[in-house]
Formats: sequence, C-alpha cells, structure tokens
Amino acid sequence: MPVPDNVVGRAEIGHRAIIHEADTGGDIGANAISWGELNAIEGIACRRPEGAFYIYADCADMIGRRTRDGLTIDSDSTFCRYLLKRHDVAAVPGGCFGLAPFFHLSYAASEQDLSEAIKRIANACKELT
Repeated sequence: MPVPDNVVGRAEIGHRAIIHEADTGGDIGANAISWGELNAIEGIACRRPEGAFYIYADCADMIGRRTRDGLTIDSDSTFCRYLLKRHDVAAVPGGCFGLAPFFHLSYAASEQDLSEAIKRIANACKELT
C-alpha cells in the first residue's frame, strides 16, 4: 500500500528541519548532547555529525572485551545486540552501512531520552572487562 502524499510531505519537511538544525554548526540541542557525552565514554569515539540526525560512534575498543557472563564482544553487531538486550538501548551496527566497527545512533529524540540512552551506553561499557 503506497504512503499518502501528505504523510510523505510532512516527513520530508520534518527531515529538512532536523538537518537544517544540525547544519548550523553550533552545539545545539540533541546533537551536542549526543556528540559530547558519547566522546566522554571511555572506549567510544565519534566525530561531530555533519548535517544529519544520527551519529556514528567507534566501538573498536569494545571488541574483545567480555560481559559479566562471559560473552565476548567480537563485532559491532555483538556490541549493539549487547546494548539492546542488556541495557535497553537500540543502536544499529555500522557494519550494516559498511562502517564496522562503528554503531549508528539516532539523536532524533528528546534530550532527556538521549541523556538516558548515553548513560546506559556508558554503564554498558564500564561493565565490560
């Protein structure tokens, strides 16, 4: 069933508004929270997003670490599955976009939700040995 034109139009307008905000270059809103807080997590590194509503974070330092119950994080996919199943954070493996060992995180959410997700990611990383 095709998507009605008026729904697509609203989505496109909303998408442009988000991209425009990210393109301003200032540390504003969710973009700044995601970028700054993710870089503060030991073992996670990311560049500032350039004109999008998502961020790619490098999780290479998590590869090879183990969870409390002995699961080895052997890829960005395993890391994302660990975030989802054990810490209730949805992230997409960078390998899905040809960008392993990164993970893809949308910041098209409230600042409160993003801060909570990033706290959970930080806790998840701290638990790995």
